[in-house]
Amino acid sequence: MKVKERIREWLEEVKKKGKDVEVMSFFQELPVKTKAKVIDFNEKFVQWEASPKLCLAVQDCGKLYPVFFDKQYSQNRTLEGNMVYCGKDFIETTFPLPSNDPKLQRKSVRITTSPNIPIEVRVISKGKTTLFPVRDISENGIGIIAPKELFKYGDKLKFLILTLEKRVEAEGTVVSLEPYEDKEKVGVKLELKEREKETLRKYISMRQREILSKIREIAG
Repeated sequence: MKVKERIREWLEEVKKKGKDVEVMSFFQELPVKTKAKVIDFNEKFVQWEASPKLCLAVQDCGKLYPVFFDKQYSQNRTLEGNMVYCGKDFIETTFPLPSNDPKLQRKSVRITTSPNIPIEVRVISKGKTTLFPVRDISENGIGIIAPKELFKYGDKLKFLILTLEKRVEAEGTVVSLEPYEDKEKVGVKLELKEREKETLRKYISMRQREILSKIREIAG
């Protein structure tokens, strides 16, 4: 039986029995996990039970990741559906299929940055330092916004990262390039010593608390 057929059978079962499904999305890159029921589905779309917390994350991320128990392999698999509609009554996504989203493979917490907890990143090149906006950061990597084609895969970069508490000098390698409005988001894998990682962890922890506070404020 093909995977889509197995997923369809699973959706039919959880809908008929009213079972809760583990689902996840991301709010400002922080994973938001909860449970939701399947309201209805067809070959193209699925309607999920809505909640303020889940809607907040799905609207920000644009995707929903249900956990599907695949009987053929006797294991859980994470699926991915794109958001079609999100309202107070239900969330509609495309029919979910197995996901290969790199977000699901992260080994450390990644968060978006905030002007309330400022962080600066400067790239050092040929004796000059250039300031770049930071979209997201973890203890292992950083995403900066740069003009298109300024960097390429495999580029080795030197950074000066300034948080509220300390400055960190780091080196890194460009590992991803994604369109970002009229520019690019450049993903860099950082090479840091443990004490430097600890500085970033403190920043991430502060920002994580800010995000969780916003989730509680908006979603309850």
